[in-house]
Amino acid sequence: MYIPSYYYESILGLIQDYASFGATLTMLDEGDFIVDCDVRNYLPKISFLFGGYWMEMLPEDYIVEYEGFCFGCLGAGDFSAYTQEWLLGDAFLRGFYSTHDHEN
Repeated sequence: MYIPSYYYESILGLIQDYASFGATLTMLDEGDFIVDCDVRNYLPKISFLFGGYWMEMLPEDYIVEYEGFCFGCLGAGDFSAYTQEWLLGDAFLRGFYSTHDHEN
């Protein structure tokens, strides 16, 4: 999931605040991060307002364990200098049942 840098920095700050109570958030290249797997369920829910509806991502949606490490599925991505585009993907859709209307 890629979000504009401004919002990414705010969300990352919130995650770092929660992680600091029991674990270290380690930044990797290009804005990726890992966190201690023992505290991932204590990280905050992240809420987004889309089309008048609040949608929540739980830590188990945006933190994925792989080979003993827990990676954040969020990244900063400024796709255009003129817009604030978001690229939502698996991390966002994990917690929802979704249907697609191919005709519209």
